[in-house]
Amino acid sequence: MRLILASASARRHQILESAGVSFETMAADLNEEGMLLDIPGSTRTKTAILLPASHQTDAALLLAREKASAVLNTLAGDVRVLAADTIVVQNNALYGKPENSEMAHAMLRELSGKAHTVITAHAMLRREGDRLITLEKAVSTVVRFRDLSDDEIRRYVATGEPLDKAGAYAIQGIGASLISSIQGDYLNVIGLSLNAVLDWIRPTRLFAYGTLMRKMSAHSLIAGRVRFIDTGTITGLLYDLGEYPAAGEGQGIIHGELYEVIDPRLWDELDRYEDCNSDEPEKTLYRRKTVSVKTTAYESVEAMTYMMDAIPETGALNQSGYYQEEGAE
Repeated sequence: MRLILASASARRHQILESAGVSFETMAADLNEEGMLLDIPGSTRTKTAILLPASHQTDAALLLAREKASAVLNTLAGDVRVLAADTIVVQNNALYGKPENSEMAHAMLRELSGKAHTVITAHAMLRREGDRLITLEKAVSTVVRFRDLSDDEIRRYVATGEPLDKAGAYAIQGIGASLISSIQGDYLNVIGLSLNAVLDWIRPTRLFAYGTLMRKMSAHSLIAGRVRFIDTGTITGLLYDLGEYPAAGEGQGIIHGELYEVIDPRLWDELDRYEDCNSDEPEKTLYRRKTVSVKTTAYESVEAMTYMMDAIPETGALNQSGYYQEEGAE
């Protein structure tokens, strides 16, 4: 499925490229300020749009959704569109990109010596038949500026760096010298949080070898949220644990089914189903692991599957590598 990044930002391009993501670009042309001023309660000052704090995250999400929608509406076929919008907020003031050097200087003067919040909203849209599937997430990072002299601000503005940046600074450039501290996601300040979107955009496949397979008891958990690709095998040993199986390390072959995950939210539900908790590995039953799957076409592809590190003594080795649930057809 093609991925389109609805942004002309070189910084967002670089962040996605650094993660090894394949994508195309198509910028959306929106009147962002006009959309913000249409929000009830918003007003314009010389340097910012005043918007109640309770509306600020929703405003960023609105802009991200509209960017993605504008691009998606020009495309046909099996495609996903990812968009992001970054705003800088301090109290009720929402700072966008300065229109000129004077505005950049005034913004930096207002931010000097204080903490502000950078909100980047992310939205991904795709069509599934007549349905529009929308994923969205906003990430906030707190940035504090040093006390800046007017001379420092003038010198920085003269570099030209602030003029196309929300809040009139670039944390990844010369603007880093303005900052005394940061709390949160650094890439979020640049304009795209990889932590927020990687599960959406990476090619994600699931290898199922037990109760999640077709005709098995738990297949309903993934039905409609995955696409069947092929049957295949992975290297490992299969054990029968009674009501369910477990895959462990070893030089055997485990047979199963390969799926493309089309709803990234499924991973959280599968983690709960498989009792997989990456934050507390000592308490987890299974762990999610990347494996190489050999399909019937002899193609090797990467997928995620759930494996067990410590097989219980009651586990019986399944020599065939095929799991057959009792009562399954």
